[in-house]
Amino acid sequence: MGMISDDSLIESPPSDRVWTVSQVTNLIKGLFDNDPDLRRVTVQGEVTNLSKSSAGHIYFSLKDSESTLRCVAFRGSAERLKVQPENNREIIAKGRISVWQQGGSYQLYIDSVEDVGVGALWIEFEETRKRLQSEGLFSDDLKRPLPEFPKIIGLVTSPDGAALRDMLRIFSQHAPYISCVLSPSLVQGETAPPSLIAALDKLEMWNEMVVGSGEDGIDLIIIGRGGGSFEDLACFNNEKLVRRIRDCKVPVISAVGHEVDFTISDFVADVRAATPTQAASIAAPDIYDLHENLYGLLSNIRVRVEARYKNCLGQLDNTVSRTVFTRPKDKIHARMQDVDFLQGRLRREITVRLSKLKKDVETSTARISSLDPQAILNRGYSLAFNSETGKLISRVSQASPGAQVDLKLSDGNIKLTVDGE
Repeated sequence: MGMISDDSLIESPPSDRVWTVSQVTNLIKGLFDNDPDLRRVTVQGEVTNLSKSSAGHIYFSLKDSESTLRCVAFRGSAERLKVQPENNREIIAKGRISVWQQGGSYQLYIDSVEDVGVGALWIEFEETRKRLQSEGLFSDDLKRPLPEFPKIIGLVTSPDGAALRDMLRIFSQHAPYISCVLSPSLVQGETAPPSLIAALDKLEMWNEMVVGSGEDGIDLIIIGRGGGSFEDLACFNNEKLVRRIRDCKVPVISAVGHEVDFTISDFVADVRAATPTQAASIAAPDIYDLHENLYGLLSNIRVRVEARYKNCLGQLDNTVSRTVFTRPKDKIHARMQDVDFLQGRLRREITVRLSKLKKDVETSTARISSLDPQAILNRGYSLAFNSETGKLISRVSQASPGAQVDLKLSDGNIKLTVDGE
């Protein structure tokens, strides 16, 4: 580094003087700012821990296999960047190195970015994800619903990690009815995938043994760990582990990292939780919520029963207050009077009807009597019939000479022979 020529930037106190933190930081900042090699630097590395503030500033780190460099692009510079930094992408950043006084750390103040490409881990991640997705391993049709009220939950995580403590704390506070079975595993590094697979195998073997003995088995499994870098979480992108999660006999919740982190295990699991804490909250209903819901249901039932009771009581009051209950004889007397009225009306109708029928019979009888042939004979008339044919002779031409004729009178018959016309 070059020497600082501006004495105003650096105070040179005696060596035995006690410096303030600000004086030390200003000294270091002056060294950085006055070094020409640091006023314009070009750095290549992989983007990690990217974040954007509400003011439009971009914060991230550049890393390689050995070191990490903090970077910042303030809003004015960020808006002019032709290439936007993305996590796990290899870039070339240009800017100046200086010290952030409040944080006491040095960082690269960026004014331009060039794209180099995606990091090796990210490339492997994308290739594995796309291949498994093409097989349909992430299909919603394969995802199973979580049990509504689980009793036993299997945990696959580090026994020493904060994730386990967070989940047990949530269960203890909000779901004390839950029993947890821990199958410990590594959650970082190259040996983590086979360790996680072995932990799942042991958990399912234990479950088969318990169920075989007639006891309750595991209702679901939570697999995961706390937050970390993309490299720290890479073991959960392992293809063998992903396939093993898919083959689990009970539903699986993937709880890896923080909310912004995604692994392939998240895609294949039945449910993805943003954090282990959220996984514990998702896995089992909060006992306080259950109590509140129960009280709400009981209150609703009580209100409905009371309303129903009042309604029935009102209907009963209306019913018993009717005349049929308060003065039952009134209805009987009214009906008796109706019967008497109808009987009298019926008698009158019958009498009128019979009188009319009698007159009709008399009229018909008189008409029939007036048409009776015997009555005509009684008035002095007679009828002549052909003795052989029995036919009535109504014309002279019907009785030829010598014909035998029966002459019918009112009191008998006379046989005659026709002599001539």
